[in-house]
Amino acid sequence: MNRADLAAKYTFLETADLDHLDGKSDSEQDAYAFARLQAMLSGPQYCLGPGGAHMPIGTLRLDDLAGKTYVYRCGPGLLGTVDWINTGEKAGQGPYRGVRDPASDFTIHKGDNGNFSRVKAALTGQVGWDGQYQKLTVTFEAIPQYWNELLWEEEGHKGIVTALSITLSITGPGGSVVTSEPITHNQSGTGDPIKFTITREFKNLPVGDYRLAVSGQKTGGRRTRVNSKETGRVAIQEHVVSCTIGRE
Repeated sequence: MNRADLAAKYTFLETADLDHLDGKSDSEQDAYAFARLQAMLSGPQYCLGPGGAHMPIGTLRLDDLAGKTYVYRCGPGLLGTVDWINTGEKAGQGPYRGVRDPASDFTIHKGDNGNFSRVKAALTGQVGWDGQYQKLTVTFEAIPQYWNELLWEEEGHKGIVTALSITLSITGPGGSVVTSEPITHNQSGTGDPIKFTITREFKNLPVGDYRLAVSGQKTGGRRTRVNSKETGRVAIQEHVVSCTIGRE
């Protein structure tokens, strides 16, 4: 049977099952589907994690095999039994998956009442590893600048306060709210350039897709008034990235 006919006949098969059965004979497909159904009806639909915890299908973890570290997925094996299956993907160094808004460099947000202040900003979501299992690390970078009549210069003049107020919002599978956190940082200049870097980590997240968003404003800084107008405020428009925990 082709893939479409197979999916229509055995509606309980998952994408991974269909991938495995692609190109197999009808008898092989029927035998696999029967074994898969038996496992679904009689066997657990989870893998065992730390301390006997039930880890849902789609969970990814790291494990060693023959001196190398591989990514394993909780899912059905060839006979339909749910277990940790080696994906064949070797675990590299650093983040497992990463996304950034913008993809490179920074987005420039212009200030109010004339372009005397601005903020260069970027949002990054990285799915990495907390030991064996996945974690999500969110980083927001903001570099406040002012126009010194010749060029753009970083805020940070001694004694001058620059403030950043943002809201970090993360929604997960089914629209569940992971966090909606207001964050405010005030920094008094020391003579060195100011760069706001805000990082949050999230562990033990359910398998699924996540939407990360940040928006807010910068106030204060070197040029807060020009011609009797408030010019220090910069509205930071929404940055958005999407990340996935596990693999459906």
